[in-house]
Amino acid sequence: MQTPASSHLTIENNRVQISVLPSFGARVVSLLDLAAGRQWLVEGEPVGEVGADAPYGALEARGWDECFPTVAAGHHESWPNRLRDHGELWGRPWHAHADDCAITAWRETDRFRFCRRIELHDQILDVSYLVTNLDRRKFSYLWSQHCLLAVSAADRIQLNGVSDMNLYDGVFDGRKLRRQSICWPDLPDPCLNLSEVKMADSGLALKIHARAGNQVSAMVSNGRSAIEFSWSGSDAPALGLWLDYGGWPETSPVHQIAIEPTTGLSDSLEMTDKTAMTRTLAPGCTHRWKVRIALGQLN
Repeated sequence: MQTPASSHLTIENNRVQISVLPSFGARVVSLLDLAAGRQWLVEGEPVGEVGADAPYGALEARGWDECFPTVAAGHHESWPNRLRDHGELWGRPWHAHADDCAITAWRETDRFRFCRRIELHDQILDVSYLVTNLDRRKFSYLWSQHCLLAVSAADRIQLNGVSDMNLYDGVFDGRKLRRQSICWPDLPDPCLNLSEVKMADSGLALKIHARAGNQVSAMVSNGRSAIEFSWSGSDAPALGLWLDYGGWPETSPVHQIAIEPTTGLSDSLEMTDKTAMTRTLAPGCTHRWKVRIALGQLN
């Protein structure tokens, strides 16, 4: 049954509970590991301006949204209007329905239909996507899964199956960091081990991109609980990694990270064109891809 616009949809088993708010971009507002007793998502009310010029700031930076057809605000020749910060989907009303083990949500405009289905099997979330071009013109797009994770300094980050890792943007103690290559987990400037989650007052915020191999896995764990994202490089050929330990924004900075399966090596759709990774969808055509998210309690 389709949900009323203001209602949450929730599915659960004895391991995991997940809740979605269709009226606000089908944001996943809760991803709770019942076995470990851990809420993985940054929680908070879905507030903030959601119009064409809406910024994605500290109040918006919570939960799990979908970024499409861009992450960074800007322009692209295949889209007639300015693309807003973090894309055209977050905060906008979606349709959705739930059954015993899945939540399917979709948004349809004059140009596209974007659909996400989350299936829950034990401690595994199988997340499948599709986007269809409903227009008579082709368009290009960049997609990024945007799960903002609540972390502590006890957590560690493990990455497998990625290469060509580069710092895209960053600040440390108010100083803008130069763009630089990274041999995970070592950041050359400043000299930091990025596998270690930092304290909330560290004054560090980084956005990193890496090229995905055939199979990618990215895990956050603390010895008692863990979350692992895994996907095929043919589905999402890049990884975006957002690390914010009190470095962004300048006022009321936050403490969170995001592991982002994505289709581009940049947050900008325009810049993604220059890396030859832009996806283009012809009229009437559909693209499909998948991501798996596993929650686990470690011994």
